[in-house]
Amino acid sequence: MVDEEDPFLGFDPTGFDADKQMATCAALVIDWIGNTKSTWVSAEDVWAMCETICSRSDFPIFHRVKQLVKDYMEGRMERIGMCPTGHVAYYDCKHPLLQDPKYQNADATECPVCGEERYLPRTLLANGELSPKIEVKVGW
Repeated sequence: MVDEEDPFLGFDPTGFDADKQMATCAALVIDWIGNTKSTWVSAEDVWAMCETICSRSDFPIFHRVKQLVKDYMEGRMERIGMCPTGHVAYYDCKHPLLQDPKYQNADATECPVCGEERYLPRTLLANGELSPKIEVKVGW
């Protein structure tokens, strides 16, 4: 067994800045949200866990952070429908070398590879109209 150096060797808790800890924790969660493409529900759970770890009553409220992330992404990111199993993105490629019809599938309703449906089944609403089309999976 190899002795590892103590990572807290020389740590001075009197010089520890709790505001930096909170900011670092919040930034890491926001980074995690983007990297994992997590749902807002799971992101909120992770946010609550970090709030508990930081033990701060002034930790930012999740719905405010969520709105900041949404506002930031608006105009920078585009939601694109995806095959439920990840085979294709429903997108018309713009690159000159990708103009073959197999790369132009923004209007497809099922995956050309596995045949999975792009949209959830529509239901009849109480007002007699069909429910809106909802994609099974989306990506950014």
